Amino acid sequence: MPSTEVITQLRSLKLFGMATAYEEVLNASIRERKSMAQFLSDLCSTEAEERSVRSMRYQMSIARFPVSRS
Repeated sequence: MPSTEVITQLRSLKLFGMATAYEEVLNASIRERKSMAQFLSDLCSTEAEERSVRSMRYQMSIARFPVSRS
């Protein structure tokens, strides 16, 4: 299956972190001769990090902290 189809499927499943990092993680896994389990683990870690960042960004936006003025 070509990478574009995999990325499209990941996006349709709302796995945006995996879709963004797919090519990079795939190439690194091939270079480092990682197993499929390690490859999937790296993709899942990337997705978890992306969700954490998005969550923090969302929480900061709804917190509506006052703008500091000096």
